[in-house]
Amino acid sequence: MAGPPPELREITADTVVAVCNLRVAKDQQGLVSPAAHTLAEAAYEPDAWLRAIWLGDRPAGLIAMVDPARCPADRWTEIQRDAAYIWRLMVAEGAQGQGLGSFAIREAIRRAAEWGYASVTLTAAEAPNSAVPFYEKHGFRRTGRILWGDEPEMRRDPAC
Repeated sequence: MAGPPPELREITADTVVAVCNLRVAKDQQGLVSPAAHTLAEAAYEPDAWLRAIWLGDRPAGLIAMVDPARCPADRWTEIQRDAAYIWRLMVAEGAQGQGLGSFAIREAIRRAAEWGYASVTLTAAEAPNSAVPFYEKHGFRRTGRILWGDEPEMRRDPAC
């Protein structure tokens, strides 16, 4: 990856509009919720950890995670309680192919370890141009469970 290294940053009043304006490629729309949707949801998820992925002086994506141990028993009931959960990962169209998704996965694994989890789970839409092959490349395997109606759950354990 040439240029400045990516970094995760908190979303602030000064950066929220730029993050909300992030868009995925047209053929990926419908596979991941828009950034603005994620930020709106996060306002009502006090247990969510949300960061923008920055590349130099511009936001280029976002990641949102949940620590199941911090979630009330009646929230996030579908997720596995023995693994951190990646709630959302998106890389904007103009920033794809630069290693930002891989960077975000590494950071998610690090965050999970800080929370005391060796494993990470997520779900992904199963359709043409989905992120399922990307996640498989990063050691995630299907668990056989379907969450949120139609998304296969995937899990990455420490041996990966």
